[in-house]
Amino acid sequence: MPIKFKTNKSRNFKRLVIGGEPSIGKTTAVFNMYKSPGIFDLDGRIPDAFLENAQIFDCKPSYKGIKAQLKELLAEESLPLDAIVFDTATQLEDKSRLYSIDTDYGGKEDNYTAYSQGDKQNLPIHFKKLLDLCDQVSEKHDVDIVFLCHSTVKPQKNPIGESFDRYTLDLVDKVRGRLIQWADYVGFAWNDIETEKVGLKVKAKNGTRKISFRLNPCWDAKGPAEIDKDFPFDEKGEWYNNLKKENK
Repeated sequence: MPIKFKTNKSRNFKRLVIGGEPSIGKTTAVFNMYKSPGIFDLDGRIPDAFLENAQIFDCKPSYKGIKAQLKELLAEESLPLDAIVFDTATQLEDKSRLYSIDTDYGGKEDNYTAYSQGDKQNLPIHFKKLLDLCDQVSEKHDVDIVFLCHSTVKPQKNPIGESFDRYTLDLVDKVRGRLIQWADYVGFAWNDIETEKVGLKVKAKNGTRKISFRLNPCWDAKGPAEIDKDFPFDEKGEWYNNLKKENK
């Protein structure tokens, strides 16, 4: 009997995670990528200028509320959206943690934090359930899923040399690992500073905002191997068009 293999259809949507330095303009740059994004405004700081084209989901800002909203989107016949944006993944993790404390540990935070078992066991499971729902919505309605995420500097152990600091997504390790594994692209935005020496001091001369989708010892990033360069991180969203051109 011949062996049968499942035929996988290609996905038209993209799973994006954007991290970066504080105040680098992640929200502005991502919003200008799309004509009609739907927003989970979990940080409560979406600028008014974006509200004309964006749809802010009117759901309870809790794990249950977000999950219910995603199920409602999945049930719709069609969506007038081209992307669903979570601002931010860091806040979504916090809400998933509160849900886990309430449902898995009887509302007892001490039991959740004992030996960090909650962050290692239950939290990643609940977070992944939301990612799975996002995939279902995205596949049905052909929309991008975008997570904005705070980044933080953490020490990195180097088994074959000196340890060093690096930017990582501001999430617990297991949630961070799942989000990076889930994503098609993980970008890191930073200000590339040009300096000059004035006397005995080194001063910043000017800077260019850039975004990278290449794995780097300095930060979390992920992208196809053929993307071998970084892009100017402009507020108009041209960096996204350039990314798609490189990945054709």
